[in-house]
Amino acid sequence: MKVYLDANILYGTFKSFLLSIRDGHEFKESKMLRELSKEHELYTSYLTLAEIVENLRKDFPNVEKSTLWFLIKVIMKTYEIRLIGLDNISKDVLLFAINGSSAKDAVHLAAACKKGLFIATKDKKLKEVAKEFYARIFE
Repeated sequence: MKVYLDANILYGTFKSFLLSIRDGHEFKESKMLRELSKEHELYTSYLTLAEIVENLRKDFPNVEKSTLWFLIKVIMKTYEIRLIGLDNISKDVLLFAINGSSAKDAVHLAAACKKGLFIATKDKKLKEVAKEFYARIFE
């Protein structure tokens, strides 16, 4: 199965890896991400990575750019996560936004739809809209 990963699925892994590098904390791998990577083909977008970087910068204001690039490179390679483009996303973005998704979530959902991917998310509102318009939800 091909699965699109939302930022909330990946963020904990990025944060834990950063803390392990910065402070020597034990790296706590996301059980869900580990299981998904064993059994499925994983995808995400540059939008997802930008959201993760935005949140890491909020939580860790002094994080170095080189550290952010390193985190992205290692996590993407470790979990064999492929990047998809957001070009040619359909008017579904507007449909999803009108039905309650945030603009960012509408783009994520439209990208997954366009590529025929299941979507993995912890976001309840995104799941609700996705279930109404797009049955391919990973649960």
